[in-house]
Amino acid sequence: PAVAATTTALLSSPKNSVAVDSLEQQRQPYLAMEYFQPPETAPTSGRAFFPTLTPPFRNRATYRYSVGRNTWAFEQLLAFANVTATIRCHVVQLESTGGLWVHSPQWPTGEFCKLLEDLERPVEHVILPCNALEHKAPMKAFLDRFRQASVWISPGQYRPFGVCGQTKKEPINMGYRVDGILGDPTCDLPSWANEFDIATFYVSIPKNAGPVSEVAFCHRPTKTLVATDAVVYIPNEEKASLDIYTTYFDEISTVKEDATF
Repeated sequence: PAVAATTTALLSSPKNSVAVDSLEQQRQPYLAMEYFQPPETAPTSGRAFFPTLTPPFRNRATYRYSVGRNTWAFEQLLAFANVTATIRCHVVQLESTGGLWVHSPQWPTGEFCKLLEDLERPVEHVILPCNALEHKAPMKAFLDRFRQASVWISPGQYRPFGVCGQTKKEPINMGYRVDGILGDPTCDLPSWANEFDIATFYVSIPKNAGPVSEVAFCHRPTKTLVATDAVVYIPNEEKASLDIYTTYFDEISTVKEDATF
């Protein structure tokens, strides 16, 4: 008890605030120090890409967040009609090769590519995880920049931006090389499958333009779930990651005065 009391007294001293901070950090959830670091940006590298097909066309910001354990989230701004959101590209450094596994890449603006290349690892595999337009549209432009990567896509793609069935035995026309369709029982598993659990959702909807498909992944070494539209997170904090929106919208007139923003 005496030792405990002495330790408490020492730590409560102003000159020992660093020790207190260290103990508080140790009590934080695992990865908290990395997860809550401010995002990396590179606006001087360029935020425009033409044609992007989905707005914004010029000032399309990208922020890179560390998720810890050699995984990163790249968030790029999307402003279309009455929808303002970010689209997340998830990047995992594979344990087996040290290369990068890129899930749902976004438009390869100068900023996006700079933040990706700063990881100093080769892009080895690229994943199209669903058939939603905003995720399909940037694929060809991204793959034109990273031609050496293998490409795996979710089943049931339909126009625009390419078509495929549920297996490679069916016609495929995506506008770029496709190495495999996820969930295809006639195809060998991808080389990176030894690090991931993979679950495929596929449903045909009557009178819909095409099927709905999404593939979710769990990276076993880092215990990281990677999903697309199946999981939506809406922060309850007042800030709610407003910084990236203020790169496109006027902060005073739009963000602070619009109660519905």
